[in-house]
Amino acid sequence: MKKSESAKKESQRKAIPVGVKVISILNFILVAFLFLFGIAFIVLGGKVYSNPDSFAQKLIDIAKTDPSFAYDDAAITKINAFASNLGPTFILWGIVLVVLGIFFLIIGIKLWKLKNWARIGEIIICSLIGLWGLMGLFNWAGILVFAINLAFAVVNGAIVSYLIFSKEVKKTFSKDA
Repeated sequence: MKKSESAKKESQRKAIPVGVKVISILNFILVAFLFLFGIAFIVLGGKVYSNPDSFAQKLIDIAKTDPSFAYDDAAITKINAFASNLGPTFILWGIVLVVLGIFFLIIGIKLWKLKNWARIGEIIICSLIGLWGLMGLFNWAGILVFAINLAFAVVNGAIVSYLIFSKEVKKTFSKDA
C-alpha cells in the first residue's frame, strides 16, 4: 500500500521546466562566486586590519614612485587613515557578499522546488539587477564596463520575461496545476 501511495505522489509531482532549472543553476554559480569573494574580502580585510601600518607603508612606497605625489605629513596622515579604515570596510563587504550568497542559495533551492515565492523573489531581484545594468549603460566608464552592464541588463531581462510570461512556468507555479 505504501508503494502505491508513493507512486501516486511521484506521478503528481510537477515537472521542473528546463528554464527554471537553468535559472536555479545560475543562482548556484552566483552563490559560489559570492562565497568565494566574500571569504576573500574577509581574509584580506583581516590581514589589513591586523597590520594597517604595514599596508599603509606599502601604499606610501607605491605613491613615492609617482613623481606628482606630494610626499608630506598631510599625505601620510591620509594614507594611514585610509589604511586603517580599509580593513573593516573589506570585512563588512565580505560579510555582505556571504549574506547575499546565502540569500541566493535559498532562492535557488526553493525555485528548484517550485516555490512560487522564490519565483517572485527571483523576478524582483533580477528586475533590480537588470535596471542597475541599464542605468550603467548611460555612465560611460569604458567598453568593458559597458559590456558588463549590457550583459546584466539582457540576461536579467530575459530571466524576468521568462518567469513572468512563459505559459509553461505559469502552469507549473499555479496552485491548480
